[in-house]
Amino acid sequence: MLHSGIFLAARQKNKQYSLILTERVI
Repeated sequence: MLHSGIFLAARQKNKQYSLILTERVI
């Protein structure tokens, strides 16, 4: 749930930021 929220928030703010988060999660 937390990951989804952060991912959505980052995606809405900046695509690059979301990519960084995804890489960190993976």
